[in-house]
Amino acid sequence: MNNLSKLRFGTQGLLLTMLIVALICGMISFASRLYYAERYAVGSFLKKIDGIGYSISTHEDVLEEVASVTITLKDLPESRIVVYGLATYESTGTFALGEIGKWRLVIQGRRFLGTTDSSTGEPVESNYWGGCIQLGADNPYEKIIPYPTHTLQDIIDHYEELVDYFDTWPRESEPGRVVLADGSVQKYYALDTGK
Repeated sequence: MNNLSKLRFGTQGLLLTMLIVALICGMISFASRLYYAERYAVGSFLKKIDGIGYSISTHEDVLEEVASVTITLKDLPESRIVVYGLATYESTGTFALGEIGKWRLVIQGRRFLGTTDSSTGEPVESNYWGGCIQLGADNPYEKIIPYPTHTLQDIIDHYEELVDYFDTWPRESEPGRVVLADGSVQKYYALDTGK
């Protein structure tokens, strides 16, 4: 094999190696984007909101999923807002408020949650408990809370008023009641987290 043939073979081998490396890097980048898609979408949305800092908590199923987001207001470094459901917020307009300031918001109730009796096929009502209230347009709490709660920006804009307001919310010993769109009754109360 002469020197020109060796050079041609070496150049082709180098080009093939570079192509394989580029393909592998592309596949890794694509897989990473897919795996972290919810985190990137939520982070992109939150970056558009002025005056906040945030941390995103995740868990893994098949892909990484956003579990909750903790928001702090830059003008109020001790502030704390914990929200859920931001992965679908832009498409559904709904989110859940779990904590604001020192208050953790709790709900409980009984309704059909998708379970049926295996012998009869009849729907079965189930008890549920949650550490957040569902907000957004047409939420059941908009008639109770005297401040707008349609958007995450509403919660941020009225942070101090809402923290003071939840001081007047029912406690666990005597929860409040709200009727949901399906006609079921949901109990609600606020717990002081001491934070």
